[in-house]
Amino acid sequence: MKNQEEEKLGVGVCGCGAISRIYLQNMTHRFSNLAVVSCCARHLEHAQKRAEEFGIEAMTYEEMLQDERISLIVILTPAPTHAALIRQALLAGKHVYTEKAICLDVGEAKALQALAEEKNLYLSSAPDTFLGEALQTARRAIDAGRIGQVTGFSVSANRNQDILGALFSFQNLPGGGIDLDYGVYYLTALVSLLGPIKEVSAMEDNPKLVRKNPIPQSPDFGREYASPNVSRVSALLKTKSGIPGTLLLDSESILTDLARF
Repeated sequence: MKNQEEEKLGVGVCGCGAISRIYLQNMTHRFSNLAVVSCCARHLEHAQKRAEEFGIEAMTYEEMLQDERISLIVILTPAPTHAALIRQALLAGKHVYTEKAICLDVGEAKALQALAEEKNLYLSSAPDTFLGEALQTARRAIDAGRIGQVTGFSVSANRNQDILGALFSFQNLPGGGIDLDYGVYYLTALVSLLGPIKEVSAMEDNPKLVRKNPIPQSPDFGREYASPNVSRVSALLKTKSGIPGTLLLDSESILTDLARF
């Protein structure tokens, strides 16, 4: 019989930015079935710093893909890099869990899904908060008929792109807008509760393609920066089962996230 250590899934983390700390904390302390082996980053010194912090190895992505101890690659890099990194990992025979979105093109995402199925590998993405206790409780209540028949829904989420765009440069890259970076969590939760969407009518825009850093403590305070991504979305949706509802995403609002579902 294999011992507990042998049964753990070996993990390699690609990307050592700000989000990597909470991922590594959780994977090393909360999941007894995972064994984090290594991390990598575009700049090796970033990987070495994070590796030292969590007692793991720093290596290149190519070394990670060749490491037989690693079965799962966790990708925490900006969205434009996801497609190529995922494809490399799948071709190397590794399961993949990536920060959202899987990639920026629907056709490419379907091709990656097909490759994962062909290789008999798992491919998953970060909008998994629908698995949390609040949304699972909601799902249980709906399935049990405790709230009666669902006749409509409303999703509204706010944030402040001026501040977030200044703090996190990836939000100004493709895939960093409020639709793919934030709204994807609510759409995933919506589909998990009420089923797939059949009809969509929507508007999206960005009234401030150039923003100014508003953070007094920042060394770039007052400096302008490009902000090309979508910052507002207004949509009417209808599920395949016939339930209508609204989706409003607004990052021209306040810093503290305000969300209602």
